[in-house]
Amino acid sequence: MNNITKMELFPIPVFTAVESDFDELKKNILEYIKDYRDAYDSEQVSNIGGYQSASDIHEDVNFKSNCDGLWSIISPIAQHIGDSFAEHGFPSTTLSLTNMWFNVNGKGNWNIEHTQAHCF
Repeated sequence: MNNITKMELFPIPVFTAVESDFDELKKNILEYIKDYRDAYDSEQVSNIGGYQSASDIHEDVNFKSNCDGLWSIISPIAQHIGDSFAEHGFPSTTLSLTNMWFNVNGKGNWNIEHTQAHCF
């Protein structure tokens, strides 16, 4: 019998975080999404039906407090990932927020299969 071993070539880590004040942040984000949809037409990217915002909402002054709230949750994870890179010989690796958007899909709407280039 052959000796079979397992090698994980492309493991996918999934990080989670629990934020005690997330309900308020979530309420504010959902309100922003509603207001944004009322003010701007949908972008056509990967969406079939549904709504997709522009990819720069993190730069919108009306979204800044929400973005800051999200980043305060995400940044410790980003730091952990950067530290992991450093431990494996890539000491100057940092993660940053360069795009942010939202999709709203209703019944019968979907997004075509695609990748997110340069994204973690």
